[in-house]
Amino acid sequence: MPGIEFVSSTASKLPFDDASFSRVVSRLTFHEVKDVRDKAIGLTEAIRVLKSGGRFAFVDLFDDPDTYHGRELVIEAIAKAGGELESARCLSQIAPLKWPMDTGKALKYAVVVAGTKRSADYVRRRSLRRDVARCGRQLRGGGAVQVSC
Repeated sequence: MPGIEFVSSTASKLPFDDASFSRVVSRLTFHEVKDVRDKAIGLTEAIRVLKSGGRFAFVDLFDDPDTYHGRELVIEAIAKAGGELESARCLSQIAPLKWPMDTGKALKYAVVVAGTKRSADYVRRRSLRRDVARCGRQLRGGGAVQVSC
């Protein structure tokens, strides 16, 4: 098909520059990544290649305790990578699943997460606020502040 290029790679090391895409969608892919133990690495890579303000939507077995060790860790990985989560809902809340799809071997643990990549400036300001808070001072206004603790 014209305008479509197929690329073979692993989700843990996407072969694209930072901020290459305005949209990233993944459906039941991250838990299949075999070259890393930490399945959240695929999430951080997906956010990395997303442009600031770009949108993401991921469906995976994020509630599977054997794969992700808790949805909270997935949400934390997305936030650390610069993603702002707007929604995290069990797939069964969106589309009722009937047997056998509602079992642990199928989609019982599936969660849909969606959001936006924050701007690099937002991430820098948030990091600076964290550093300032760690030093026991408050950041006021938008001026430049040098932090050394």
